[in-house]
Amino acid sequence: MTVTTTYSYIGDGTVVEFITTVSGGDTTLTVNLLPPASVDLPAAPAYLPAPDPALVAAPLELCAMAPAPTKKRRTLWGVIRAGWFVIFTAAGEALTYALNNLTTLNLPPGTATAIGAVGYGLKKGLWPDTIL
Repeated sequence: MTVTTTYSYIGDGTVVEFITTVSGGDTTLTVNLLPPASVDLPAAPAYLPAPDPALVAAPLELCAMAPAPTKKRRTLWGVIRAGWFVIFTAAGEALTYALNNLTTLNLPPGTATAIGAVGYGLKKGLWPDTIL
């Protein structure tokens, strides 16, 4: 017969006691909820510190403090994205044209746009922080 006892600490000091008993082929699990300071247990592990409330709330404050992009900046982003759409769609159209004329493939008309979208996705994946 083997008995294993483990404890889990809850934030308010309450302790959950898990007692696992293995006897032969049977396993029994008993769970006890112990009120705070009812059992003399070792201190809570040092590697699980409580989060600092200031650090938890910081991302929300930072988001609220970040200025919204200006109309000029949003327009620039839209023009850049439209430019990349034209470039990648033209490259997709050139590839589609070459495949249709050099092989017996007859690709549907939207293939150029799909190839352009994949090209733009690859570009964003390789260089995510570039403005252009």
